[in-house]
Amino acid sequence: MLEAIAEGIRKFVGEIIKLCKSGDAEKIAQAIMNGANANAKNFYGMTALRLTRARDEKIIQLLHSYGAK
Repeated sequence: MLEAIAEGIRKFVGEIIKLCKSGDAEKIAQAIMNGANANAKNFYGMTALRLTRARDEKIIQLLHSYGAK
């Protein structure tokens, strides 16, 4: 049971990281409003903010507005 929960969390964290890399601000905002963590980290400890594609200012501001550090 706990393994299934952990796998769901990993997928959810992976999704916000993937969205930040894609540069789709609308989907990022939607994911965060649905409970995704704006401070999510990948396996290497890199945050969604740090992985934002091309340092897109719009996405950076969006993540900051949701408390990303």
